[in-house]
Amino acid sequence: MDQVIFQAIRGDIVSNDVSRQTSAILVALQLAAGGKDVSCLASLLCTELIAGSANAVSKQLAYDALRTAGHLTDDDWDVVCRGMHNDFSCPDPDVTAAALRFVVALPGWRVGKFLDDHSKELSNCIVHDHSVSLLDRVSLWWRQIGLSMLDPSDIVAAAAIRRRGPSIFRIRHEKNE
Repeated sequence: MDQVIFQAIRGDIVSNDVSRQTSAILVALQLAAGGKDVSCLASLLCTELIAGSANAVSKQLAYDALRTAGHLTDDDWDVVCRGMHNDFSCPDPDVTAAALRFVVALPGWRVGKFLDDHSKELSNCIVHDHSVSLLDRVSLWWRQIGLSMLDPSDIVAAAAIRRRGPSIFRIRHEKNE
């Protein structure tokens, strides 16, 4: 049964249909969240979506799916790094942000070379944004988290505190010591 599902996912990923690609990646993420091994999709995600000319939503989801895909080969990492490099100059700021977030997922043996090779592009991404400065985005993001922590709904406040509260409280605790 899994083989049939994975074959369908592969077919949808290689299609040029945005909705099929997006749906396929979401199914892969659901399978991974359910404990299924989705590593058989890793190379395809790298070549077709990360390094390919996929739409913005598919690229963003592909970066997320690669985090759960398990082991990547050296060749896969090369493809991912080329794709990330290209995405640093993508006109869609969300794709650029997804590529930037993925830097932390690079393996230790690859990250140093990547940072050396692409330091100029990384700096440009951080300093220059296509619409809103990165600092403004981060400030807005933290403001939204803070407001969520103060939300009158206990469920919303509890979720925000569970998600980001411990790191905030740890920082404040460390400053007080």
